[in-house]
Amino acid sequence: MPIPYGIAAYSFGYLTGWMGKGTPHENPRPLDVHGLMDLAEGSGLGGVEFPPHMVPDKSDAGFDALGAELRSRGLTPVFDGSNVLDPALPEWVEAAHRVGSPTVRVVLSGILCGDRSPMAGKWQEHLENAVWALRAAEPTARKLGISIAVENHQDADSRDLVWICEQVGSPHVGVNLDAGNALSVGEDPIEFAQRIAPYLKNVHLKDYLMFPTESGYRLVRCAVGDGVLDWRALFALFDREAPEATRNIELGAMKDRHIRLLEPSWWEHFPPRDARTLLGPMRLLMTQGQPADAEYRVPYDRGESLAVQEAYERDQFERSVRYLKSVTES
Repeated sequence: MPIPYGIAAYSFGYLTGWMGKGTPHENPRPLDVHGLMDLAEGSGLGGVEFPPHMVPDKSDAGFDALGAELRSRGLTPVFDGSNVLDPALPEWVEAAHRVGSPTVRVVLSGILCGDRSPMAGKWQEHLENAVWALRAAEPTARKLGISIAVENHQDADSRDLVWICEQVGSPHVGVNLDAGNALSVGEDPIEFAQRIAPYLKNVHLKDYLMFPTESGYRLVRCAVGDGVLDWRALFALFDREAPEATRNIELGAMKDRHIRLLEPSWWEHFPPRDARTLLGPMRLLMTQGQPADAEYRVPYDRGESLAVQEAYERDQFERSVRYLKSVTES
């Protein structure tokens, strides 16, 4: 019987063909959604999370056929629907319904590392626009029994997400928690999860290694269970507060994330916050962080061959699956 975790396509850069796309380093045979399903099924997982561009046939009939295949394989899908301001969001909700996904995951922005300077002075306005877009898509989601889940994509803090959900005021709009990304905005992963738990729809199981820097810390991808997050505590919280929320492995990006929260300018685009919220991240950095001079670059940044990169991705995925199986069985 598969374990109750899936695999998100964004765990892979080379295997899915995004890394080096359009260059001589592009994977000539990237996985599509069917290949992702093969990978999940062969690893004993119970679900897949994927964006529409991985689906070869995006017609209604194509989505219906994909839904039938997912059901026949016993895989629970989560549909990635792009940016919350995408005018096509209601269409992605309908596509999610056709493939049998209970959730459409959306992001607020392309901001990374908690660096909101590209939206200087306009972050709150952006959140208000997101609320407007979600209210517009909510009737379709309600009609089809689908949830729209807004992710903390290294931009939103826990209070932003709670505010959005409260403003929309619908059980069909909630949160896609990327557990590791709490560290990107200087919050403790468990405290972040506790705050958004009433609205939790989908979880990205992402772990990070932490490397200290003069400006703050770097977050570097690793297998689930190899990083600083306390997964047993998080799973206990999910089981207690949001047992129906789907959970998918999503390994971090190929590029490290430098969180410069020791620089005053980083804070200029956040509202005032209790300094005690930093205790969790700084404790993790001090007790579980890597040596300051340790190598943090992934194989791609080190100029390794694509064969090495593929092996690196597969190894982290397989290590994550083994860890989750051990947690499930214990």
